[in-house]
Amino acid sequence: MIWGPYLLELRFPAALDGKVLVDRDTARRIAGDTATWERLFTHPVTGVAVTVDTHRASAAQRRWLQGRDGRCRGPGCDKSVLRADVDHTKDFAGGGLTTLGNLEHLCRSDHGLKHETRWGVEQLPGGVLRWTSPIGQVIIDEPPPVGPRFTDMPRSKPKPPKRSAADRRRDQREAIAQFEADGSAGVELPPPPPGSAWGAREPEPEDPPAPF
Repeated sequence: MIWGPYLLELRFPAALDGKVLVDRDTARRIAGDTATWERLFTHPVTGVAVTVDTHRASAAQRRWLQGRDGRCRGPGCDKSVLRADVDHTKDFAGGGLTTLGNLEHLCRSDHGLKHETRWGVEQLPGGVLRWTSPIGQVIIDEPPPVGPRFTDMPRSKPKPPKRSAADRRRDQREAIAQFEADGSAGVELPPPPPGSAWGAREPEPEDPPAPF
């Protein structure tokens, strides 16, 4: 058991900007002087900030979205996320949350296209965006893959059950009996191999000696 980090956490349960450790009394005093509290919902396994109450996404959310999007998510746009804004799919002013499922990267031109024209966009699970043009055309934009994708392999044909030596011998006996029952008359058997006991060939005549 590692006691060092555990004891350090008991003595300094809070941190300023995630860097400076603060003891309990100082943390209580700072919290008491704060006029506004903002909720922060994190993933229970990864610890990534999933939802925040503020309009601006947190640093952890922006890093996560950069890894997911990789580029502007506008239709046909390939500008880097470093030149794009983090936009709310459903406007924050209209009740949209600052959550990973309601954020995407848009460059300035596509950002204006979304807010100032009749283009519409809806975010589906997995970060998939469904754009709808003013004439009703639907365009699906998926996040680019950032790693290997695993697919189910087709099921192979089941292997036949293994047969024992006794079963194979029985099949051979049945095949021979069936052959004998059908009759072997008229069946041309292959010629016996040379020198075999059951088909010796007659000696060929020797050439006559050369005359003197």
